[in-house]
Amino acid sequence: ERFKSYNAAGRDLDMTLGQIKKYRQLDKLAPNIQRDVLAGKAAGRSLADLIRVARIQDPSAQHAAFDALLQAPKRALCPRPQKAAASPPAEPINVRVVAYFNAKRFVTARLDAQRALDEVEAFVEQLNSKLAASSSRWTRDKIAAALDRYLRKRSLLSVFECEISETTIGERSFYQCCLERDDDVWQKRRSYDGFCILVAHPELSLTAEECYRLYFAKDMVEKDFQVIKSVVKLRPVWHRSDAKVRAHVTICMLALLLERTLRRRLQGKHTASTALEILSSCRLNQYRASGDSSVYTTTQLTPEQRNILRHLRLPHLADDDELAERITPR
Repeated sequence: ERFKSYNAAGRDLDMTLGQIKKYRQLDKLAPNIQRDVLAGKAAGRSLADLIRVARIQDPSAQHAAFDALLQAPKRALCPRPQKAAASPPAEPINVRVVAYFNAKRFVTARLDAQRALDEVEAFVEQLNSKLAASSSRWTRDKIAAALDRYLRKRSLLSVFECEISETTIGERSFYQCCLERDDDVWQKRRSYDGFCILVAHPELSLTAEECYRLYFAKDMVEKDFQVIKSVVKLRPVWHRSDAKVRAHVTICMLALLLERTLRRRLQGKHTASTALEILSSCRLNQYRASGDSSVYTTTQLTPEQRNILRHLRLPHLADDDELAERITPR
């Protein structure tokens, strides 16, 4: 046989599995009819007509139907649409290309690759265990088809060479399979792990690093909503009027602006959520004296709290004298 499986034949003839299944129905034709078809006597007849003849089980009726098909006038072939005249080649498009290496993607790709190799090894070991069983009825073609399906599904068909050998133990013979990896093909695939390419407008005047950061900032809107839901902790509020919706959105945007201002002024010393948590124990205290007089003071701050206020340029919030001047007792 020329091919080990129908899938292998389809790959060689550039045919899909569905097309191969249709042509396999012609095996039901009588041997002499098959020879006539191969000799070209059925030229001009469609595959569907030949399949209808092949489905006739009675040999004499099948021969009569084939003779009638040959005597029938050939079907006029539909003319193929003329291809449009090739348009002149467009002018080359100038783009800016930025190549970068992503260490996280590199590690992920290498781990996925190793996991794929481990899965292939486990699959072969499990398949050999089935083949070695006394109840095994696997043929060489069935084994080759199973290996082909598994490797093709994982895009590893060009990486491994399949070898199926017959093993004899005592009076019993059975098949065993082995996959040998092509290291050159495998290393060529791994040489691109972690590398990515960005395509930008040629007039973009950003540096390569700035292009990289701009690309990964494209999901800023989603991150903003995440901040609103986590740091700001605005609970869901249901509105039924446009004015209330606008007010709610305005509050969310002001809260987000406050979070970004905190993050920028802290300069990486603390995150906004951490700073707010550290300052959560700060309180404005009111002491009422005799009569209607009141005095406002703040909770005594820790050194860390004072440092945060200094970075936020708000040290006056902890100054009792300044608070006394700005707050009117009531």
